[in-house]
Amino acid sequence: MLQKALRTVLSVATAVAVTAVAASITVVALAMTLYALLLPRLGSAGSAAGVAGAAALLGLIAALIAVRLCKPAPAPVAPPQPASLAEVLMSLAKDKPIAAGGVATAAALLTLIKPQVIGVILRTVIDAWPTKTKPPKGRA
Repeated sequence: MLQKALRTVLSVATAVAVTAVAASITVVALAMTLYALLLPRLGSAGSAAGVAGAAALLGLIAALIAVRLCKPAPAPVAPPQPASLAEVLMSLAKDKPIAAGGVATAAALLTLIKPQVIGVILRTVIDAWPTKTKPPKGRA
């Protein structure tokens, strides 16, 4: 089993290497052909510049294709935050009414056992309650 997998991996690696070598030879042959075609009209330096320009154009086309194929990962979207504690509790009561009833019963038993909890809860709610600021009198 392992030998078969290893042979498959080596076969694929060999095929990729052979294909890369063939592509390289083809590119060099095309560059030499283009150089030979341009040599009588442009001279040695002009032909070399023509080959370099063709290679740059080919690279540009390959880069544009690669950019079009690559899609950036979508930006992570943060989940919307609930506006207040009351909304969270109401959504909990709607989604899981039995759990909400259990929590309400536990809160009622806790306040019967320790009444100071009511004061702490009320103070916390009042401190967290948004206050409306009124403009000072005399100014519009």
